[in-house]
Amino acid sequence: MEALKLKVPPALYLLLLLMPPLLLPPGCAAIRPDPAQGPSEGNKTCTELSKRSPILFCEERACADNCRIEGFTEGGACNWLRCLCNKPC
Repeated sequence: MEALKLKVPPALYLLLLLMPPLLLPPGCAAIRPDPAQGPSEGNKTCTELSKRSPILFCEERACADNCRIEGFTEGGACNWLRCLCNKPC
């Protein structure tokens, strides 16, 4: 019985690897926008600091303190961030 228990976790990990689209992390969008395009068109209050980095900042009409970071999904992992501004300064 113990041998069977040891085989269960690797099977679960394999299941996670085979079905990433069904197990997206909370708060992640399904598709990552083209990084060359910067943040999505619907998120014009944020500006990308560097195309090589996921760090984003809010423009003058919104304070950074009023922003939260949200991830996009790529390969089943939340690994690209954008800033969402909740209200102006």
